[in-house]
Amino acid sequence: MENVLFSINSIAPIFILMGLGYFLRHIGVFGEGFIDTATKIVFTVCIPCMLFRDICDNDIGQTFDIKLLLAAVGGTVFVYILLCLLTPLWIKDRPTYAAFVQASFRSNFIVIGVPIVGNVAGSMGVAKVALALCVIAPLYNILAVLILAKAQEGAKGAVLWRKIITNPLIIGSLLGVVASLIGLQLPEALYQPVDALASMSMPLALLALGGTISLAKGTGEIHLAAAAAVFKTVINPLLMLPLFFLLNLSRLDIVVLMILFACPTAIASFPMAYQMKANHRLASLAIVFSNALSLFTLFGFIYVMRLLGWV
Repeated sequence: MENVLFSINSIAPIFILMGLGYFLRHIGVFGEGFIDTATKIVFTVCIPCMLFRDICDNDIGQTFDIKLLLAAVGGTVFVYILLCLLTPLWIKDRPTYAAFVQASFRSNFIVIGVPIVGNVAGSMGVAKVALALCVIAPLYNILAVLILAKAQEGAKGAVLWRKIITNPLIIGSLLGVVASLIGLQLPEALYQPVDALASMSMPLALLALGGTISLAKGTGEIHLAAAAAVFKTVINPLLMLPLFFLLNLSRLDIVVLMILFACPTAIASFPMAYQMKANHRLASLAIVFSNALSLFTLFGFIYVMRLLGWV
């Protein structure tokens, strides 16, 4: 019962904030202008600060594990390539195709995965999470920029690389990795503003996300969002199991990576899709559906791993 309540408490605040955003938008407290401004602030300032803070606060050197990194990076790239090859076969609209691919591979690991790993695997599991986060966060952002920019505009060469290099989420992630490697400690006068902006990212993103949700207007995206949610929370982690066993990973590593790949779609995928002119309605619905579905799928995966004696 304790594990059920923990899973509910991890996900319920997300739905409450999205519901509040939906309610405030529909009673006229804010409109499209607020959503555009809020997503821009979240995309360019708040999430980069959050990524920098979370990566910088962890010592990469102490938790370095090459097999864990190979599994995390290799699995993510494999799923990304698979989606890029298969999705265009049935989704022809480029903004929709881009949003679907991002929703299907990008995990909400920071908000959902970290506390769950800490609960089921203890401090050693959290150390493994910190290592994976330092690599996966920049990788997610690079791959997301690639698919969003290329699919939406057909950008190539220098234009595409400029979008990657100047993306605020990638800059925040890479600065965090550098700061962690050199052991940088920000003075309190700088750390507090960074921490405050980082703490704003999820509430502000969720309020804006909730304001965009309209099932009546988004019926064309509902089946795509449901498909993305199933792929993200069920098919994605199951595809990874052969790779984990092939690399002969420890049970703890498998637990950490299963939770990573089974987490719902990242909330950051909404402001990124919105700002890069992808199908943000599909992005928002995929977040809603995948978070709802993950309440059951994550519990199921954790329950099975507990039965196997892995946690």
